[in-house]
Amino acid sequence: MADKWDVEFSSEKDVVANHPNILADQRKDYKGMLVIKVFQVYVEVAVDNPPPKTHLLVAAAKETAEELQRIAIQDIDALAKEVADLQGEEKLGNKKAAETAKKLVEKVDKALKKLADEFGLEIRKAVQKALIGKKEKLRSSSRSVFRGVTLDEDAFDEDVATEVPSFFDDTVKQLAAAGKEAYKLSGEEADNRQALIQSIKGQMEAIDKSIEASVSKGGKGKFDMELYVKENSKDLHKLSQSKQKYVDFVKDFDDKLEKTIKELDKVEKLSDKDQCLKDNKLVGREYGDYRKAAETIRNTFDGKLKAADQVDDLFTKEWKNGAAFMAAQKSLENQPSTMKSGKAMEDSGKELEKLNAELKKLAKG
Repeated sequence: MADKWDVEFSSEKDVVANHPNILADQRKDYKGMLVIKVFQVYVEVAVDNPPPKTHLLVAAAKETAEELQRIAIQDIDALAKEVADLQGEEKLGNKKAAETAKKLVEKVDKALKKLADEFGLEIRKAVQKALIGKKEKLRSSSRSVFRGVTLDEDAFDEDVATEVPSFFDDTVKQLAAAGKEAYKLSGEEADNRQALIQSIKGQMEAIDKSIEASVSKGGKGKFDMELYVKENSKDLHKLSQSKQKYVDFVKDFDDKLEKTIKELDKVEKLSDKDQCLKDNKLVGREYGDYRKAAETIRNTFDGKLKAADQVDDLFTKEWKNGAAFMAAQKSLENQPSTMKSGKAMEDSGKELEKLNAELKKLAKG
């Protein structure tokens, strides 16, 4: 026999409604026809100023919880009846019975997951109503969740057409767009880095001219960095801005790739649970190529940021014929381009889109 509801008023001044699985009986009754996963309910309704006797609050919560459970059971029972009818139709020659059953199951699965989200709200409203004479506005938290219902593989003789899961369709579009952007940003990174190199070079040339002007006026060619900084603060600020612009660009590029890789992590985990995608080796290969390209780009960023940071020290070191400036330029020039990897990301995104389209065609037959 299934577990009963555990509804109580806790010492923390919460009305707590708990049930480990409200569809436990149906899970057993329809084994071989439906795979019914756990439907757990856990709701807490905080009551800061409870009445002396809280049994009315508990009773209201329990009544509402049981009513919602009744709805869930009713939905599953009705679904099981429809599936049983379709099983009979298949024996009479209906080759579309399995497909119809699958769609009915998906519809009920969606409805029950929505119902799980309503437990917290509905129980809170019931407790609020039972709080007679009190104006306190209650708060609730819910960890209720339905893990889902699917058609049992052996429920029908006819194979059910495998559909491309919606998560794959949606994520592939995101990955393709991100790959295209990565290729574009790779080109912009090179342009921004070159702009910073030119800013360093321009400042070095400005200092050389300053020294030459000093010599032409009878100076000894010695360079006073501290004095130069004081007299040319505006020009130095422009160089600092150029450096910061490049750093901000690289960090923003990195953030975008990090988010993209997290999306890839999610879709790979979900794909491992979907037989259609798990069995398709091309999907896994494109995931791998896409990830490799994205990580290759990200792995260049630390070196590029360190090279850019050399700008901060240019005016704290001795001039030495511009040695520090030339070293900073060279360090930035030697940073690897990510154009090839950006193109690889874009290409893998396009390949995933092609695979998605092909899988959809196969699903439609």
